[in-house]
Amino acid sequence: FGVTHFARTMRAVIRAGVVGHLRNAARSVHTAVSKQSGSQPVFKGVVFGLWGVVARPSFAAHEEGWEASRDIPVGTFRRLAQMDGGVIQRCLDGEIGTTEAGARLQQQMQEEGIHGCEEFTAMDITMQIRKVVDASKVNEEVVEAISTLRVAYGMQTALLCKQWFKTGKSLSAPTTQQRKDQMSTLFHRIVESKHRGVSRVDPMLYEMVSRELELSPEQVIYVDSRPRHLVPALAAGMKTVLFTTPTDAIKQLEKILQLQLVDRA
Repeated sequence: FGVTHFARTMRAVIRAGVVGHLRNAARSVHTAVSKQSGSQPVFKGVVFGLWGVVARPSFAAHEEGWEASRDIPVGTFRRLAQMDGGVIQRCLDGEIGTTEAGARLQQQMQEEGIHGCEEFTAMDITMQIRKVVDASKVNEEVVEAISTLRVAYGMQTALLCKQWFKTGKSLSAPTTQQRKDQMSTLFHRIVESKHRGVSRVDPMLYEMVSRELELSPEQVIYVDSRPRHLVPALAAGMKTVLFTTPTDAIKQLEKILQLQLVDRA
């Protein structure tokens, strides 16, 4: 997603979402702490996965252009990309490379007998994956909730991903330092598993994130769209939330924390 659009979104969300919560923040926090007291842990931090939670690949422009120009049924690429464990998602997480992802998508198209797919090479499909990722957008409702958690309620927030920034082109993250700087206004920590030498499926990573927030895992909630990432977080001691839609995930967080995170007026 573009830097200008991203910055504009961040400013608008923070103004619209956070300011409206400041008046009743103290009362809400007091209520939440009271309800979490006793045998229940008091949650003081929330960690979010990047792809599929804070940001999502966008297929709209791709479907209107590449598919339509080749008489491929609109939505085919989106559907196939989300099959087989989610080929694009696995690219973003660094589990497979773009060449392998392109080959897998081409094979799926051939198996379904999609007309004309024999003319495509794995590189053709790889380029389409890059375009989909380049058009990625933020989940604005999620950004609003994160802003509220940090600014209005003073909770620790962190972003967890395979890799956020590096020079050159990358499917595992946006490619400008400016975007990382803008994200730092939302998160106290941005943790890249690649640079920590720890796998996303290793409970040690989630213990590490907790320590960086100066919290125990039992005080942290982890939100991710991939169940395979929630399993090690749960093993480390975190409370987990499976992200299916922004609205559902935020409602789950609100129920756990007993806090209002977005303005529904």
